[in-house]
Amino acid sequence: MRLTQLGRRYERLLFLSGPLTLAGFLLALVSFAASNQRDQSPLRCYTAMAKLLAENGDIYADWQKNPPDPKQPSWNSAYNERLHRESIYLDPPGACYGALRDPIDRFSKDEPEKMSKELRNLADAILSQPLQISGIELPDKASVNLMGTVVKFSLLTFVQMLQIAIAPLLVIWIFSVAGTRFNETMRIAKTQDPADLFPHAVNIYKLHPEKSRRKRSFLAYWLPHSDVVFLALMRALLVTIVIAPPICSYIASLWYSQPFEIVWLSVLMGFLVGIFSIASVAIELMPYHAKKTFESVDLEW
Repeated sequence: MRLTQLGRRYERLLFLSGPLTLAGFLLALVSFAASNQRDQSPLRCYTAMAKLLAENGDIYADWQKNPPDPKQPSWNSAYNERLHRESIYLDPPGACYGALRDPIDRFSKDEPEKMSKELRNLADAILSQPLQISGIELPDKASVNLMGTVVKFSLLTFVQMLQIAIAPLLVIWIFSVAGTRFNETMRIAKTQDPADLFPHAVNIYKLHPEKSRRKRSFLAYWLPHSDVVFLALMRALLVTIVIAPPICSYIASLWYSQPFEIVWLSVLMGFLVGIFSIASVAIELMPYHAKKTFESVDLEW
């Protein structure tokens, strides 16, 4: 493949940063809205306590020993205290006591199975709240038409599915960016004619016109490689500006949505994306490329 073809391919890969950034930004927006709109602590506590009441037979046995008496406002305070103690020991310890204090006092006279349903209703009420961020209201469900059948997902679940789908695309993209640029820079290191380069934004190098060699600037005298280092840093900065938005927005979406069920996949994809992102920037600072100049250029002034 010719050097200009590699440069053209590299430029097209950089242009893909736009749609990938848009996708990552939308994922991060929905994840951020979900994490802020829905108070995750009460939601988690209501669900955990409801599960405990449904599965713990000892709690039901304690309630049966002394059924509620409507005439006694302070009925079975020992049972009420046990429920509060159970809320303290929910994982993580102590985090659910404040969220469950009022619901326990309100529903403790109900049968444990009924109380479990009441707590699940409170959790469902939180989940049913529309997502809003900066005045933008998002639907709570996403619909997908599969061969004429409409399938509905909760929006956060749909976002997590998209995160799984986009992860390999992001890894392949950043791998292609790093590999293409590496091949291009290896060929750039061997050429002495800047006309062989494809003129994309990252291909900026120092030129040495013949007539400019008669004079040396003060900066060139004290820092002979300052201009070369500056251009190498500029190339690295340009690459960072292009690849950082899609990668950062995608990682932000993972952070806000907290997909614990696929945490191993998130860590793996994050590691691969991080490695190839660093490689894409580091290529611009490699000695064989960072010091590249075109010294045999004869310009007509």
